Amino acid sequence: MAAESSGFLLPLASALFRVGAAMGLVVGAVFVAHLYGSDLTSTQVATVALTAVLTSFSIPGIPGGSIIAMVPVLASVGLPAEGLGILLGVDTIPDAFRTTANVTGQMAAAVIAERPQG
Repeated sequence: MAAESSGFLLPLASALFRVGAAMGLVVGAVFVAHLYGSDLTSTQVATVALTAVLTSFSIPGIPGGSIIAMVPVLASVGLPAEGLGILLGVDTIPDAFRTTANVTGQMAAAVIAERPQG
């Protein structure tokens, strides 16, 4: 039974559950805000987080795929998309951390779903 459920759950989690991408989008937006000297209010941070979570469902599963989804997140609070140029130059290292978070979250989701209920 475990092989059948993991055969279903892992591809599903891999396609939909990208927690690292959502975290990376929020951190990137906060970085761009600080880069341009803009202080984000708590409402703007919540807007960024909500937009990042919703956008993370459409991020392709390729290296650097989440950086292209940063534009709608930045636009949601009026930050300039030009800040992405700086992030693109150093995206390799944060991308490795996003991938690690994604894989850890996907494996954890599969283990939790497989755990016996009761």
